[in-house]
Amino acid sequence: MTANLKMKATDIEIDIIIDDTLCPQFDDERLRRMIKATCADFRVHRACISIFIGNDVKICKLHKQFIGAGRTTDVMSFDLTENGSEERIFDIAVNAQMALRKAEEEKTDSADELALYILHGLLHCLGFEDKNDNEFAAMHRLEDRILRKFGYGDVYSSAKSVQKPVAKKVEKYKTVEN
Repeated sequence: MTANLKMKATDIEIDIIIDDTLCPQFDDERLRRMIKATCADFRVHRACISIFIGNDVKICKLHKQFIGAGRTTDVMSFDLTENGSEERIFDIAVNAQMALRKAEEEKTDSADELALYILHGLLHCLGFEDKNDNEFAAMHRLEDRILRKFGYGDVYSSAKSVQKPVAKKVEKYKTVEN
């Protein structure tokens, strides 16, 4: 007997792997609703989305392995979809420890900050870029609109300055062992 491995026409499969004991508590169902609705809004009806939630050390290792930068970051995203495939495959890695720090600095909710990171990675997988000022502003306005819709509020604009942030190295995690 052959197993049917095809997904239904509107299937969005979301796997969330939490690999950090400091991960903020978050509403799993609300996050999944936001991800599925965002995919649907951009005409993605079949997808496998893996979300890895790690700490500075683990994200730094991934950043070094896949991007070549030996420092931590808030989010990395990869669209692994094969050309011509109707099923989209997205991998997103977010930094829970950074979300906690940023939320404390900005006096925002850490679960909301984590949702922002996940949404930001998803939007990159959906084709959005933030390489220039116009793209950056448009992407962050869209993030706030989506986050408001799902009860997170204006996570990006309420706490961040209007200027594009400068990447900061976390010296403690600068060196990555192979």
